[in-house]
Amino acid sequence: MDNNEHYDYEYFFHKGLDYHNQGNLEKSLECYNKAIELNPTRSNIWANRGRTLFALKQYNEAERSAEKALELNSEDYVSWNIKGLILKNEENLEDALECFEKSIKYNPNVSAFYNRAKIFYDKKKFMETLENCKSAFQFQPQNNAILSLLVATYEKLGYIKDVISLLENVVKDNPNGYESWTNLGVFYEKLNNFEEAIECHTRSIEINSNFDLGWYNKGSVLNKLKRWNEALKALIRASELNNNNYRIFLNMSVAYFNLDIYEKALITIDKAINIEEMNEQLWLFKTTILMKQNNYDHALESITCAIEIRPDESMAWNDKGIILKKLKKYEEAVHSINKAIELDPKNINYYLNKSTILKKLGKLIEEELC
Repeated sequence: MDNNEHYDYEYFFHKGLDYHNQGNLEKSLECYNKAIELNPTRSNIWANRGRTLFALKQYNEAERSAEKALELNSEDYVSWNIKGLILKNEENLEDALECFEKSIKYNPNVSAFYNRAKIFYDKKKFMETLENCKSAFQFQPQNNAILSLLVATYEKLGYIKDVISLLENVVKDNPNGYESWTNLGVFYEKLNNFEEAIECHTRSIEINSNFDLGWYNKGSVLNKLKRWNEALKALIRASELNNNNYRIFLNMSVAYFNLDIYEKALITIDKAINIEEMNEQLWLFKTTILMKQNNYDHALESITCAIEIRPDESMAWNDKGIILKKLKKYEEAVHSINKAIELDPKNINYYLNKSTILKKLGKLIEEELC
């Protein structure tokens, strides 16, 4: 900033904009401060200074800067956006919505529409979300955050065909958008259009061979089609790219299990559990593998972990009863089945299992009496 006396406020204002867009927020703020020093009566300088301060998480200063801008120009849409964002941070959502509405009134803009959409989504007002999100999308159809929110909103409303139509247009306009291709595949899958889904996921990984989500989604669909070996190829590649997604290892375990490769099924489900230890479904599937191996002692440990996480899961109590029966711990088995019946008294299979165990217990008592 040396020897800057000959520059006017506009120079520093535009430098501030450039630095902000480059992510150099401290330099941006320095330029805005110099511009204000040279001309403190321009609302747009104060407004953009507030935007930079907000990005720096200096919320009180950002609010003061926005208020100053609005003193100079009550129709400054950037400042109304900043006030809305600050109020949103404070969870004052109704007032935030009013601020964004004023921003739109004075100059329809993507930020205000998108932030209104996010608030309505959190409030589960999905029709209002859709209206604002569509408006934001018209400004920036290639913005992934807006697209994701729009897709999520359509899904909440059950408009799956609308999602597909939207994503088909997105990939038509941007055929190299690998994330959009795999998103389209996910929604084809929801309509059980599995071959179309596979084509979309294949397209995504052709564009970006290191896109782990594309490989995972392809493997997941192939699992649903019981094409276990093809699924494993895709899932193994996904795991090489991302070893922190438990769903990848769960799907690998399912494929190995259905190929009767139980040791590898057990290894991969353990990897899933190491990532997501508090997921009872993983422990339940591990129990299934161990039971298939007739490893009832370890199966008992596994099902006990599942129950500790989700004690209201009737099927887990039923499975525990079956395992205890295999271990000839009949009284404990009856207790477990009773718990399953207590949680789901309409499930006839639980009564049948209890009857079988009671017969075993009765025979044992008879033998002891003899």
